[in-house]
Amino acid sequence: MSSQDLLEQVLLDGARATGLVDLRFGVEATALLKGGEAGDDGVEIEVRHTATGVRERLAGKALVAADGASSFIRNTLGLALEGDSGLSHLINCYFRADIERHIEARKGVVLFISNPRARGVLQPLDARGRWLCQIQVRPEDWTLDTFDPEKATAWIRDATGLPELKPEILSLGLWKLNATVAERLVQGRIVLCGDAAHQFPPTGGLGVNTGLQGMHNVMWKLAYWLQGKADWSLVETYDAERRAIARRIADQSLENSANVGRIQAAAVSGRDSGLSVDQVVAASRRYGNHLGVEFGAAYQSPAIVGDGTHPPAVDDTYSDYVPSAVPGCRAPHFWLGWPDARLSSLDLFGPAFTLLSACSSPAWADAASDASTSCDVQIDVYELGRPGLADQGQFAQLYGVEGDGAVLVRPDGYVAWRHQSAAGAPELTTALATILGLRSAS
Repeated sequence: MSSQDLLEQVLLDGARATGLVDLRFGVEATALLKGGEAGDDGVEIEVRHTATGVRERLAGKALVAADGASSFIRNTLGLALEGDSGLSHLINCYFRADIERHIEARKGVVLFISNPRARGVLQPLDARGRWLCQIQVRPEDWTLDTFDPEKATAWIRDATGLPELKPEILSLGLWKLNATVAERLVQGRIVLCGDAAHQFPPTGGLGVNTGLQGMHNVMWKLAYWLQGKADWSLVETYDAERRAIARRIADQSLENSANVGRIQAAAVSGRDSGLSVDQVVAASRRYGNHLGVEFGAAYQSPAIVGDGTHPPAVDDTYSDYVPSAVPGCRAPHFWLGWPDARLSSLDLFGPAFTLLSACSSPAWADAASDASTSCDVQIDVYELGRPGLADQGQFAQLYGVEGDGAVLVRPDGYVAWRHQSAAGAPELTTALATILGLRSAS
């Protein structure tokens, strides 16, 4: 478990290190002047410097609206949020307190609290006294005038069972429990990301993961379009590939939240709707078990060229994950090299397209060169089996190809196209052009 203030510093340092980013603090968007309509060829916004009140206009080819749950850009576009909002009113409390020595063996990144005086969650941030908790309150008490540090202190004492504890309240914040997804993630030349695109209950820790996956999905597409290497329709596949997945995750996060409430109620009463505490916990097995939705999501869009196959069936698509290289799936990991010098196949994927083939198939290198020249797009080619890339036959088996087959992987690590054998090499150029939106899929 880490905290947002530490993570954001890492991201800030990384952004500055690129030398490509103009970082401005204390600046807010106040007007969307251009970019929200289908025919717009660029974006223009008005911003205000909060310290001075000075306003200026900024223009660009596109806009990434990652401006939070109350997104000004999303609201200006008139995009509705689909789902449930305002389900509960909560206080976020960040504090320091000497709690660790009282926990003894009951360690965890999330500690659920349920007793007659307090229900909620305590989260240790560093195992050295920094803590976070979420406190549910009545709507009429959902103000920092009413719920002040004194009330937060009382709640923390009730939650920990330590009446003499003296927590140092570092900050208090207000937030509502939402499970919503914007009706569209792309409009005009504007792309919604993060909380502006979707909001989840924190139960399960899926919000940051989903936000990062969305950014990972759309940023390479936006970059290729900005470089003139793809049509805007490629960027629009972000909506087709990620919105339904976000909707599903929001629904499951809401179910996780309900299950936590049942567990807390059962812990106090001993039973819940005829179920024992153990039975309620067993019914909540999905909480924290979400490899399927994290790794197993299969995209279907014009940016994927299918081959008529389907991902393997699993008992629970939310929790269960079976690696698959069916087009649209996340390219599976396998080890390359030797035990004393191993390399993950995932480390081969970078900002370019990647073609994985067997070294016995020289036709693929020529096909990749032709496709790269035709589409003006870099393709990194790895012929597995060569020195340093020995795969002990795993590639063909795991990626579902014959000994001379190949797989084209997108910059976000998802399989875009594959062919069983080298006979399909001449089709690579057409497949790549289709993925980039430079020609229609047939």
